[in-house]
Amino acid sequence: MKECIVTIFKSDNQEVVNFIQDKLESENIPCFFAADFTDGEEGQNYREIKIKVKGHQTEKAVKVLLDIHTKYDFNEIKFDGSLKQ
Repeated sequence: MKECIVTIFKSDNQEVVNFIQDKLESENIPCFFAADFTDGEEGQNYREIKIKVKGHQTEKAVKVLLDIHTKYDFNEIKFDGSLKQ
């Protein structure tokens, strides 16, 4: 039997999606993405990005999301280009 994949979060903000991905992966929760695109003047743009997790990790992932929600304002999450990887 195949395991289901569950959408746990949707956003049009790539920085927020990357932030949540980092938090999930730091808790050993692999995540997957699905994106809807629109064609704009500057090429393809994300209309919506969905974060998905394996079904058996949904509860743990939702707890991480709730923790993020209580600690951070998603409107304030921005890419910091000064950081080097």
